[in-house]
Amino acid sequence: MSKPIRQTVPSLLSYLAESAWVAYPAIVLLQAKVMLWIWDYRDLTPGDTSYYYTYVFTWLDEAKVDIVWSPIYTIFLGALHRLLGDPFWVVTVAQVGIAICASVLALALLRRLLPKYVAWMIAAWWAVLPITFDTVYSVHLFSALFLLAIFVIAAHKKNIYGRGIVLGGLLGSAVLVRNEYGALFLLWIIALAAYEFYSRSRKSRSHHIKTYLAAYGLPILLALIISCAFYANSKPQYPEIKQEIETKHTLNMCQIYAYNRRQQGDPWKGDPWTECQSLIERDFGRSSVTFSQAFFLNPRPMLEHIWWNIKLIPSGTQLALFNYYAGGANPDYIKARQSPLVWAPFLLVLGLSLFGAIRHFVKPGMGKDRAKDNWFAWLLMLSAAFLALGIMMMQRPRPSYMFPYSLFIMALAGLGLHEILELMNLSRAVKTVWPVAGIFLILLVPSYFDEHYTNHFGYKGQALRDLYEETSKNFNRALIRLPSIILTPAGDYTDLCNYLGVDCRSLASEGSGSFDRRTVQVYPMPGDFQEENLYILYLDDMIWKFSLAPRGKESGADGYVELNCFSLVNNVMKCRDGEIDLGRGVMNDGTADIPLRSALFINDGFVVDRKNYRTDQGYYLQIMMKDNKINRILVADDRLFRTNFNQQYLLGNFDRRSFEEVFNDFPAARIFKVKGVDR
Repeated sequence: MSKPIRQTVPSLLSYLAESAWVAYPAIVLLQAKVMLWIWDYRDLTPGDTSYYYTYVFTWLDEAKVDIVWSPIYTIFLGALHRLLGDPFWVVTVAQVGIAICASVLALALLRRLLPKYVAWMIAAWWAVLPITFDTVYSVHLFSALFLLAIFVIAAHKKNIYGRGIVLGGLLGSAVLVRNEYGALFLLWIIALAAYEFYSRSRKSRSHHIKTYLAAYGLPILLALIISCAFYANSKPQYPEIKQEIETKHTLNMCQIYAYNRRQQGDPWKGDPWTECQSLIERDFGRSSVTFSQAFFLNPRPMLEHIWWNIKLIPSGTQLALFNYYAGGANPDYIKARQSPLVWAPFLLVLGLSLFGAIRHFVKPGMGKDRAKDNWFAWLLMLSAAFLALGIMMMQRPRPSYMFPYSLFIMALAGLGLHEILELMNLSRAVKTVWPVAGIFLILLVPSYFDEHYTNHFGYKGQALRDLYEETSKNFNRALIRLPSIILTPAGDYTDLCNYLGVDCRSLASEGSGSFDRRTVQVYPMPGDFQEENLYILYLDDMIWKFSLAPRGKESGADGYVELNCFSLVNNVMKCRDGEIDLGRGVMNDGTADIPLRSALFINDGFVVDRKNYRTDQGYYLQIMMKDNKINRILVADDRLFRTNFNQQYLLGNFDRRSFEEVFNDFPAARIFKVKGVDR
């Protein structure tokens, strides 16, 4: 190889290692590669994301938001819903889009703070972390985007106007994205006021009063105007907002405290998410308290709560940096991976971070000019990291709450790595090799989503997506009058209903197995159901959940039994496990005759034929048909047969004075509207 070529190739590779035209597309490709096939393996997200989706329908139907619950996120999902229509694709595209934006912003920030080749290494580390791109609820990473953007502005625009934009951004983010950012706004408005006062006292750095007003006043004014516009279009207004904020904080306090106490071995028995009020009342004498109220009412358990969280911080940091924690109590609410091997890279990263911080910020003459040049961005990141530490101590060191904190540690580790490479005279060689290594990384890194993927809730597959797709075929919000309450007789369908855009409440199975003309009175109607538009929703998926539901302690009732039958000749049905003689009224499983009380033929949701047999013992055979073709054959005992679920849903036997059928796609779905009822 000739000498000019030998000189040109390393120079070209060094150029590529630092080129923005290479770095940004490369990080996008890397993030997209690790998230490839997410649509085949990740389910619709239950829990918080489904609750946020209810605000999407409020926004689309009424152009209203709830300013307490991240209204920017609501509008973002709403725009995707208007474009895509299907909540699964909305949530999936949001997850991928947010992750890519986060990686791009992280790279933009790191390129301002670190040597550019090291910046891409750290951004790649961030991009391939499942705890980041596969975060349980995308709203947490979405809220981090705003802090990352503010950090980028602080690193890019290093003057009074940049500082003003940062303040305006923090204020707007606190109101419209995440309330905790309000603490950063208050901290920095005080710190920057002190800084500008000090600078003005040194006349060489002073600005005209108009400059201060333009630099600080305009961004803050713009943030206030935007916040007021959102408030004007917020469904809750003052004083409802005050009550909603208090409810939000007291519920959060209730749940995190109960979860911690359970994890610490407290003898209290109950569900931390739905029954925590009893524990709060036991320890603080009230059923709901804020964090500060709880601390003053009974400091000891709150100090224990804080100390427990402090002890979890190392594990939480490991999980945030490596997707594994070494052991002990789980720092997250969901199942997390464990490995004692994580101690080695964790200590290495801490060592690099400490070394980088000392060399870059403390020791004279070593990177000090560059540190001084970006002092505002570094201090801003440091303050956000301390805010995250405060949240960890009060709530929990959950990685979803720690994105600014984990990126700050990664950035410090990048400083340390660069300083070590400089000391070993390897930085030039690594810079030359890195573009090729980056290409191999993108090509060879596997997709995180494959047949082995298990979601955060402990199951594989896309059960909620499948249920939504099947239900949405048969359900149209135009069928019901909004606002309304939809009761589900079996199982909890809250997540499904949230994505359908309706308010569903689980209705306990009736304690009495009787069925008579007082059908609607048999259903217990809680006192808070005062709306006129009250519906009952039946879905095919409920059949087996209703079978498992208790119907009275003394019932001893069995669930439905499904038969697989394939022929009917001379009133005898041949089935996989025996046969049914419809003439004699018996089933035979190969060992004995089992008597039938009745055989019912149900077509499109109504009984079209019924054969009664002369016995008070035995079972009911229900042959369900769709368009005169057998769809399913169910056997039920007497108590199950007489339940409202069976009579209304499967047999179409309902009191027309109390109910009106508004939708029937038997057996997939059926909806009844409850007429005027004295509740």
